[in-house]
Amino acid sequence: MRSSTSSQEDTLMKNVRDPPKRTKMSSAHSAGSLAELDVSKILAPLLLFCLTMAFGLCPILIVKPPQKKTAASQTHNSKLIAFTACVGGGVLFATALIHIIPEARAGFEHHVHDHTTFPWTEFVVCVGFLIVYLFDEIVHACLGHKSHVNEDHGHSHSPQVIQCATNGEQANNPNIKPYSHFTVFNQMESGGSVNAAEAKASTVSIGGLITVAALSFHSIFEGLSLGVQLTPARTWLLTLAIATHKLAIAFVVGFGLCVSGNGKMYVLVNIFIFSIMSPMGASIGALAQSVIKENTLVVAILNGIAAGTLLFVTFFEVLQKQKNTSLHGLLQLTAVVLGFGIMLGLGRLVAVLSQDQELEESVRRIQVPSDEHKMSIFAVT
Repeated sequence: MRSSTSSQEDTLMKNVRDPPKRTKMSSAHSAGSLAELDVSKILAPLLLFCLTMAFGLCPILIVKPPQKKTAASQTHNSKLIAFTACVGGGVLFATALIHIIPEARAGFEHHVHDHTTFPWTEFVVCVGFLIVYLFDEIVHACLGHKSHVNEDHGHSHSPQVIQCATNGEQANNPNIKPYSHFTVFNQMESGGSVNAAEAKASTVSIGGLITVAALSFHSIFEGLSLGVQLTPARTWLLTLAIATHKLAIAFVVGFGLCVSGNGKMYVLVNIFIFSIMSPMGASIGALAQSVIKENTLVVAILNGIAAGTLLFVTFFEVLQKQKNTSLHGLLQLTAVVLGFGIMLGLGRLVAVLSQDQELEESVRRIQVPSDEHKMSIFAVT
């Protein structure tokens, strides 16, 4: 009788020392999923950085001097760039409204429940939008207030505008508004107080600085939204969304800098600064997420701010600026719908894959307690 009791005790101690293999496998799988997410948050920003650098520096190798390009060639390039940018705008539009905002709303509903009727999700999205709007105006006020007077916020991706900067017209037009992707010249009826020499210098220094500062600021917030994603699939999906318009913008920026007579080193430095900002924002977002851990409310707030940022970029930095290009309005709409449809389809695919992954993890969580329960029953008997 004593030997039987001793045998049961030995078996119990063995089970305690050596837990069931399935439990270890489940823990290993969870660790593997976390490692996969960490890897995606490293590789995705790195890939985005490399592609942005490549597209931004392409004009150094392929762009010919403006005077050798025909008007037809310039118009074709303008339409192609504008169409690509509109596709990117549609992608960002779908990303903000179809993917990020629902995630933010789910986080708020988890904490708020039915205790209030205040639209917290929409409020945070608007706050994110207005924050980026405010900082955008601050950047331009601090860096460009000396170079423009009573100008609008017009903008064009058209190479004809870029060529204007290379034909010496800036020396005859003292009213310069450097905005967004490259310098835009505003035709003013009255004479300006800035002389031609200051205007020409402003084209190189202030114009380039405004370009990189404004776009880099938006890139940081885009990267922030990339860093707070909770699954590898969503991380790569948002990377694709950002890349569709960021690569087109990088090419336009590089093109504008090249044909404006800037040196290769100047172009390289500006493109590098622009390219590194999204990975920097992703690092900030990933760090913030690692600090807040499972605080879904903070994640919801970050997602809401990121959605507001993407909406600002979509409407102010992408779609609005294409209105001044030579691309027909219906083609612009077609490009936006195309980008929206592409992102919608990819989003549904990611949703299906995510549901399958969650189902597998739920089954494992059910199986593991079952094994532990069996062990406890065996120990009692």
